[in-house]
Amino acid sequence: MPAVLKLALAAAVVLGLLAGQPPADDEPLRPQFHFTPARNFMNDPNGLVFYKGEYHLFYQHNPFGETWGHMSWGHAVSPDMLHWQHLPVALGEEDGVMIFSGSAVVDWRNSSGFCEVKENDRSCLVAVYTAMRPREAARVFSALDDDVRLPVAAAMRPRTLAAIMAQMDPAAARSLTEKLARRFAAQQALAARAAAAAAEPPVQAPADVAAPPAAAPTPQPAVAAPAAAAPTPRPAARRPAPRTPARAPARTPAPAPAEPAGERPYAPAAAAPAPGGAQPRQSVQ
Repeated sequence: MPAVLKLALAAAVVLGLLAGQPPADDEPLRPQFHFTPARNFMNDPNGLVFYKGEYHLFYQHNPFGETWGHMSWGHAVSPDMLHWQHLPVALGEEDGVMIFSGSAVVDWRNSSGFCEVKENDRSCLVAVYTAMRPREAARVFSALDDDVRLPVAAAMRPRTLAAIMAQMDPAAARSLTEKLARRFAAQQALAARAAAAAAEPPVQAPADVAAPPAAAPTPQPAVAAPAAAAPTPRPAARRPAPRTPARAPARTPAPAPAEPAGERPYAPAAAAPAPGGAQPRQSVQ
């Protein structure tokens, strides 16, 4: 189912829960969210359709009893699929013709010709179903081989099979009854043998019978591990030679300027210290 459809269904359920509460729990054995008829037998739903603001539900129904039979179509409507209103039987059994599974559609333009036009409304619900007439079914059964007829007859409900056999030739019906009885007896015998086999205790070996010794494990040849490859020596990293710092060129001192002729610089004359510790005077030339 696509994710969008799942989301739409979930949203519809949530909105239905918010719109109204489920029916009162005054019947503890009746489901609160799943539909059930007011009374008597019901089976699979057949027509599920939304029409004129209501959800319509048709279903297999026996209006006369709590078991299968007199198959008809029950009918109920709901505004939210939580609160249902039971309506009269929509399609009932007539002249032994039972109404089996089918579906329902909305014929908006009266293309089927079944709708009654009312105030420019040409739409209506049209049901399509399977009908079973015992006489026709008996004729078909009489033409089938036993390989097909017996499995089909064994799978039928007893009342349906009885209604069909009542329309068959007496000799053919008697033969079919005997073959079904033998088939049923064979199935019962097979089931009894299976139950007896399941009930038997498991067969155990005698205690004096020694168990065979366990086989010794086959020694596996030792596989020498491959020698590890010697690591490849890496060349030593060379260090860069130290750089010799650049020396500034030696500067030649500039020659002293020559003294001009006829001039002598002032220089004090060195004198010997005077006796008595007195400092000599300097003479000025």
